[in-house]
Amino acid sequence: MDELSIKIVMLLFPGIITTIFLDKFTEHKPWGNYIYSLLIIFYGILAYFTLQLIQLFSQFLHVGIDNWKEYKVVFLNSWQFVYNVSQKNEIPYSEIMWAGVVALINAMLLCRLEKTEVLSRFLQKCGITDKYGSYSVFVLMSKKYEGNYIDALFYSKNLMYRGIIDSINEKENEYELILRNVTLYRIEDSGNLKPISEMDHVCLACSYKDLILQSPNRPPSS
Repeated sequence: MDELSIKIVMLLFPGIITTIFLDKFTEHKPWGNYIYSLLIIFYGILAYFTLQLIQLFSQFLHVGIDNWKEYKVVFLNSWQFVYNVSQKNEIPYSEIMWAGVVALINAMLLCRLEKTEVLSRFLQKCGITDKYGSYSVFVLMSKKYEGNYIDALFYSKNLMYRGIIDSINEKENEYELILRNVTLYRIEDSGNLKPISEMDHVCLACSYKDLILQSPNRPPSS
C-alpha cells in the first residue's frame, strides 16, 4: 500500500466506524459496494463537520461574543490535508482520532433514531411519504408488536407459534424471528387450534411465502 492509499484510508477511518456500526446494528436491505463506499464518505464528512462545529463552539466560548469579530477562527487541519492529500504533508492523527470518537457517537445517535423511527413517523405525519423506510411489511408488523404476543402461522405445515417477539432479523428473501413464552399449536382441518407444546424460546427462519403473521384473535365485540 503506497503513501497516498494510507492517507485516504486514515481520512476515511471515521466514516468506516459509523458505516460498520450502522450495518451491524440496524435493520436494512444489504448494501452493495457502491452504496457502502458512498456511506463511508458521507459519514466521514459528517464526523469532521461535527468536530469542526464543536471546535468553533469551543473557540467562541473561549473568546467571547465581544471579541469574536476580531478573532481569527482556527479550522481543522484535516480540510487542508484533504485539499493537498497527494502532497507530502503530515497526517492530522489527533483530529482523525477525535473524528473517530465523534463518528461513534454519531453512529449511536443514528441507530437510536432508526430504532425510535422518529423520522419515518414525522414524514408520514407530514404526508410526505407513506413508505416506512426500507422495511418489509413483515419487519414493520414485527416492530409494531415487539414485546407483545403475535401469531406466526405456517399453513403448509398446519402449525402456529404464539409468543412474544424478542428479536427480528431480515435477510434477502428470508425472515428470522425469535419468540419467547411460546405455545405451539396444530391447525386442525376444522380450523381450530390444538396446543402441542410450550417452550421458553424458539427461533424461526423461513421465506416470506411460507409465513403469515397476525395479531392474536380478539374476542368478538358484543
